[in-house]
Amino acid sequence: KAHGADKQDLSLTLPLWVEELPAEIGENMINGSLAASTSFWSEYGLKSYSLPGSSPVQLPLNLLVCQGLIKTGHTRLAGDLFSRWMDAISINLTQTGRLYSTWESKTGTSLGKGNQLESTLPIGLLLDLVGVRFLVSGDIILEEREPVLFPVKLNYRGVEISLEEKETIICQPGGDISTLPRGEKTVIHL
Repeated sequence: KAHGADKQDLSLTLPLWVEELPAEIGENMINGSLAASTSFWSEYGLKSYSLPGSSPVQLPLNLLVCQGLIKTGHTRLAGDLFSRWMDAISINLTQTGRLYSTWESKTGTSLGKGNQLESTLPIGLLLDLVGVRFLVSGDIILEEREPVLFPVKLNYRGVEISLEEKETIICQPGGDISTLPRGEKTVIHL
């Protein structure tokens, strides 16, 4: 047996990121490896290794898993994961004024060098998680998504979008305000 080959690591869940992954395999991976009761979960994200005790939380690997969760329709679980990262990011910004791509799973404190490219806040993922897409034309699409991570406020080309748990409030530059129930696909023309 090879050294370390008996340990599970988070990279085993990367097939979630594959486009053609059969739904049954994805569900087995999520229920078997990523269910909240497994040893991968920590207060600050998914640990790299499913070992008792501490293991690093690596943002780049967590991002891939989170994208896979969104793709397979597990937005609530993805939102929980995102919230845990934001807690660690907040701790590190408060303590050091820097962003880190790796942190300690028990305390959320930084590991490695700060302010590297891979430690950039995942804004695109946040938008995907809450179901907001910006089109080249300037229009905005609000997708149907299970409510997670609320409230979120966005400002784009003078339009203010407030995503609340049960509704979305859109304030156009001229002052027109629209209130939409969550869960309806909407196109905002600018």
